[in-house]
Amino acid sequence: MAKRPAYIHGSTARKLQQEELAPRRGIQVMPGGGREERTASSLAIVFARVLVALIVAFAAIGWVRISLASATVSVALEASQLKDDISDARDVGSQLEVTQSSLANPTRVKRDALALGMRSPASASFIDISGDVVVRDEDGRLSLSGTVEAVAEAEGLTAVNADADVSADGAAQAAE
Repeated sequence: MAKRPAYIHGSTARKLQQEELAPRRGIQVMPGGGREERTASSLAIVFARVLVALIVAFAAIGWVRISLASATVSVALEASQLKDDISDARDVGSQLEVTQSSLANPTRVKRDALALGMRSPASASFIDISGDVVVRDEDGRLSLSGTVEAVAEAEGLTAVNADADVSADGAAQAAE
């Protein structure tokens, strides 16, 4: 394309001026009516937006309701399962109580002991271990000499010298 010069002189300038002033064909100007159509279309757009918002809101409410209903059903099933488990545990507990009372019955114990060849003892003796006679030293270790002294004092015997080495035989004799 050729460029137009900035200034045109002569007959060419008049021809271009007439072309620019002449009305163009195919373009018609129609007065009024444009704003009314925009108002109607904007109302339709607002109505469509409200309708979409309502549909989304109803869908969300429906989804929440279905979620709550399914959660309720699952919790109800879980509670039913727990009730069944509790009932089974109570039944087993009752059976165990009956079995325990049967096994702890003194008559049955004596009968089973006799069947195994056990007999009642001729005499019975008891050991009193209510007091702890074990002594620890400053480091927290067990002290044999301190324990022997504690046993001797508990039985009223003479105390063994704490500085002397006490052998296992000597500790047994002091304990007697």
